[in-house]
Amino acid sequence: MRLNFLLIPLAALALSACGTMSLEGAIDRAADAACDKADACGEIGQGLTYASRNACMIDYRATFQNQWTPGRCEENINQDGFDQCVNRIEIMQCGNILDMANVLLNCGANSVCGGNG
Repeated sequence: MRLNFLLIPLAALALSACGTMSLEGAIDRAADAACDKADACGEIGQGLTYASRNACMIDYRATFQNQWTPGRCEENINQDGFDQCVNRIEIMQCGNILDMANVLLNCGANSVCGGNG
């Protein structure tokens, strides 16, 4: 009986956290997706675009931090816009300049910052 009493507040806390993403969490997830794509496109390794996965993450984190500033996003990520951004990164064709332009459009602050979709 006492255990059930404790589970209700824990379940409520878990559910309230499910629908939100911090700005830093979004930046990390997007950078991770971008570096997964860079790796799949053969851009990570000695003599390539990024010497290491860590170098790629540093670069993409900085890119997304510059795009999604706290002043623009106010810790408020549009989940639908963010999901579309990550999806565009994942399906981008290696070396395709039009796909890259589409990613830039879908990952801009106007798409990713503000609201819940």
